[in-house]
Amino acid sequence: MSRKRAKLPGAEALLRHNLKSQNTKVLKPQEIKTAKVQSTIYFPPETLKEIEVAKARLFAEHNLKVTKSEIVEASVKKTISNIDSLVEILGEKS
Repeated sequence: MSRKRAKLPGAEALLRHNLKSQNTKVLKPQEIKTAKVQSTIYFPPETLKEIEVAKARLFAEHNLKVTKSEIVEASVKKTISNIDSLVEILGEKS
């Protein structure tokens, strides 16, 4: 004997209803927080010192209060999006 399933509204209908009934705010990209994943990366002491200096300069010269993680993330994103500069940097090692 087969049972009939109840007909429920789809996710789109539910979301559409919720969006219409609530006051929604459009977020700017910098306001959107994404989940972070912890990773361990090893740096030479000189590099860690340079990150600390950059952090201090960002605050002193630009009044930007950022974490070391934010500095590293921004640097990695900028570098990794340009493969040519990454090749140039990594080519210096050989």
